[in-house]
Amino acid sequence: MITNGNSKLSQEIARQMISDHQCKVILVFEPNVQLPSKKSDSKNNLIFETIYQCNFLDHNEVKKLRNEIYQNDGTIDILIENGRVPTASKDPLSIFAFSPDRFIEETSNKITSTLNLLINFVPALKHSTRPGHFVTIQSDASGARPFLETSPEIKELVRSLNVEADNEKPRAPNELCLSTVVYNDNKSDSKLFKKFELNLHEMAGTIIRGIQSEKQVVVTYLLADGDSPGTYSLLNRVLGGTAYEVPDCVHPIQHITQQTDAELGQPVFVFHSHVDLDNDRCRVFDRVRTEIKTHAPSPDHLKGFYGETVSYAWDFKLDALFQPATSFTHLFQVKAVGGEDSQPFITITPRLTSVGTRLLQLIHSGFNSAQSTIWQDQLANYLGFWIHVEVEYTCATAGRFHINMTRKDNGQTLMSFTNNNIEMWRTGNTFQRPKWGIYRSLNNRVSLRDERVFFNNFCLAKEPYRCVKNN
Repeated sequence: MITNGNSKLSQEIARQMISDHQCKVILVFEPNVQLPSKKSDSKNNLIFETIYQCNFLDHNEVKKLRNEIYQNDGTIDILIENGRVPTASKDPLSIFAFSPDRFIEETSNKITSTLNLLINFVPALKHSTRPGHFVTIQSDASGARPFLETSPEIKELVRSLNVEADNEKPRAPNELCLSTVVYNDNKSDSKLFKKFELNLHEMAGTIIRGIQSEKQVVVTYLLADGDSPGTYSLLNRVLGGTAYEVPDCVHPIQHITQQTDAELGQPVFVFHSHVDLDNDRCRVFDRVRTEIKTHAPSPDHLKGFYGETVSYAWDFKLDALFQPATSFTHLFQVKAVGGEDSQPFITITPRLTSVGTRLLQLIHSGFNSAQSTIWQDQLANYLGFWIHVEVEYTCATAGRFHINMTRKDNGQTLMSFTNNNIEMWRTGNTFQRPKWGIYRSLNNRVSLRDERVFFNNFCLAKEPYRCVKNN
């Protein structure tokens, strides 16, 4: 069963479940939404077997829906709550945007919707023919819905519902999976996903793969939304805490902005770096930094803990005239927090060699932070066009690291590297996290120029969800 049936994402999940997995799908639409005149999807000629309408804020309506589904369709194995409920505003839910009373009202609506579904459908999921899944999809990490798999109150509610259902012991954790999927776009159907059909398809596929794994999972998407003045707020909502590191304190402009990319026809993030006007957050003055990150205030699902396999994907573009230097210029880092964490485990670094060769390097720092270049190629092969990057690694002393880069315009594979026995954990590390942007040493200032680096379409996940397609 999938809620918010009018959503393009809900319909894409339904399409894939029907066509690729031969599932029977129930779509539930909001009240006062005009139902489709026919249950078929014209694009793929698929049939949505059953369509209902329900106000999930009304417990009695949800109970009635449950009874009708039981009578007409039998039990369900999977419930996907695509997190939209009626609100008084189409604006992003933010305590800074609303009065306190209004914020409480909107928050209450969102939590009520989730609780009504849990109360009415958890017993059905318990008695389904296979391990049950309750998946909620929400539009940013600070949204009003609780993270199902981490909320002790939600877990206790589910436990009590399981006991109440048949006076037996609660089902084992692997028999009822509570999962949350996070992405940042509050206007997905009306604005972004009409342009991002590929991302919509991939997001739906990722959700389905996580359900197939029968584990508790969270996946996060970060997409530029076209609101350039609100970029910092967007980054903080999705990644947690203050998720950007910029030199605005010394050079008072916004160093991460958004603009529409002519080639892609969609908004993208622009990271600005200036040689003479910037520094590293008014703390260090021999380098310049414009980066985004996950860090201690971020939710745990955005951190890599020992033994976990995490993956990231993103798009980036360097200018055709991009200039590296002999010292570091990092575009991506995998960094540890705690213990021996001075050097990143992995960096993607454009480099100017002492003989004038311009390279793109993949650098690893293992035991005692000793650095080595584990892959490199001519930088010219990576300039002037959009590149899609996929990274997956296991947090372990004898871990695994995989990276793949392809051109977005023609699908050409530019590089693929895998090491199945590489140090990705050091003594005393607490967790690992990613960083993206442009972080440059000024030791070779004469080789540098002001730069703009473009990023978009970030994905962050842990197994069993993956941001990578194949490796």
